[in-house]
Amino acid sequence: MSLFKKIIDRLMGYDEKGFNRYEYDKEGYNKDEFNRESYDKDGFNRYGFNREGFNRAGYDKDGFNKKGFNRRGYDRSGYKDGFKFGYDRQGYTKDGYDRQGFNKDGFNKFGFNKDGFDRQGYDKDGYDMYGFNKYGTKYGTEYDERYNRQGFNKDGFNREGYDKDGFNRYGFNKQGFNREGYDKDGYNKMGHDNKGYNRLGFNKEGFNKLGKHKNGTYFNEAGFGADGFNVLGYNKEGFNRGGYNKEGYNRDGYDRDGYNREGYDSFGYYKDGFNKEGFNKKGYDRQGYDRQGYNELGYNREGYNKKGYDKLGYNKDGYDKDGFDRNGYNKIGYNKSGFDKEGFDERGFDLDGFDRQGYNIKGEFKEYILSYISKNTNINTKNIVDNKIINIDMKDLMVDISRAKKSFEFGDYIACVSHLRRNG
Repeated sequence: MSLFKKIIDRLMGYDEKGFNRYEYDKEGYNKDEFNRESYDKDGFNRYGFNREGFNRAGYDKDGFNKKGFNRRGYDRSGYKDGFKFGYDRQGYTKDGYDRQGFNKDGFNKFGFNKDGFDRQGYDKDGYDMYGFNKYGTKYGTEYDERYNRQGFNKDGFNREGYDKDGFNRYGFNKQGFNREGYDKDGYNKMGHDNKGYNRLGFNKEGFNKLGKHKNGTYFNEAGFGADGFNVLGYNKEGFNRGGYNKEGYNRDGYDRDGYNREGYDSFGYYKDGFNKEGFNKKGYDRQGYDRQGYNELGYNREGYNKKGYDKLGYNKDGYDKDGFDRNGYNKIGYNKSGFDKEGFDERGFDLDGFDRQGYNIKGEFKEYILSYISKNTNINTKNIVDNKIINIDMKDLMVDISRAKKSFEFGDYIACVSHLRRNG
C-alpha cells in the first residue's frame, strides 16, 4: 500500500489494518467477516443461515428445504411419496384399505361391511338384516318357516307371543304390567295408580284425594298435612307457604325486602344503597366519587376533571385549554389578540402600529401623523377614537404622510415635529 493511500485511509477513519473506529472495513465487514446485519460475504449469519432462513446445505432450522422436504424425503406432515406409515392423507393404503381394513365403499377384503353384510345385504351365512336368507325361506325349515333365526315372526313376536322387549301384542309383559309399569287395573307393583293413590284411595303418605289422613284427621302423626305444612303453617324445614321461616328469611337467607341478616341484598348492597366497599350501584361513594375519584360531572375532589381543568375551564396553574389565564393573558403576558397589558405586541407595537416611543415601523412619529390628520380634512377620521388611529385607515394615512414628507425640506420636517411635540 502506497504512503498516499495510507494517508487517505487515515483521513477517512481507517487504521493501518483497514478498520474504522466501529471495527468495520471499507466493504462493511468486521474482523470476523460479518457485516452490520451479522451476515458474511456469502450471505450467511453466525448460525449458518441466510436471510431466507436456509443453511449452506439448503435446509431450514427444522431440517426442510425450499420444497418442504427433509433429507430423507419426508414433508412437514410426515408424508413420503404421498404416504405416511403406509397410509395416504385420506387414511388408505396403496391397496385402498383404511386402518380398520375397509375400503372407501365400506367393505373389507372379504366383501363385508362393518355390520357383516355384503354388497347384496347378506351376511356370511346368507341372511339379511331382518333374518331372512337370500333364497326367500325363513330360518331354513318348514316348521320354523314363520320365524327368523332370532325366533321372531314378521310382526316381531316369538312363539310365546312376546316381542324382544318382553311385551305381548296387548302391551303387557308376563307379570301383567305394561311399558309404563301399570297393570290392567292401572296400578303399579307398589299398588299405586299414576296419581299415587292405592286401591283404598290413599297415597304413600297416607292422605286421600280430599287431603284427609287415614288416621281420620287432616294431619299425619308428625303433625303435617297433605301439602306438607302443619297447623301453624310451617313445613318440616321450618318455612311457611310463602317460603320464609319464623325469623322472616327464605332459603337463600333473604327477607321479604331482599336483605340478609347483615343487611345486604343479593347484589351485595346495604339498605342505604352502598356495598361493603362503600360504593352504590352507579359506582359512587357516599361523597359522590367513583373508584377513580371523580363525581358524576367528571370532577375530582379538588375540582378538576380528567384533563386537569376545573368547571370554569382552568387548570391548577390558572390557565385554560388555550393557555390563557382568567384575565385573558398567556404565560408570557399576551392576550388572545397578541397584546400585553400595556397594549403592545411581541414586536413592541400597539394596536395602531406605534411603538412605545411613538413611532411606527416606517419611523413616522405618531404626533406628526395626528397633527397632519387634523389639518387635512379630506382624510377619513371616523375611525379616530381618543387620539388612537384604527388600522383600517393606516394604509391610506401612511401614503398621505409619505407624500407630505416629500413636500417638506428635511429641516422644516424636523422643526414641524419639534413644534408638534411641544404643543401636543
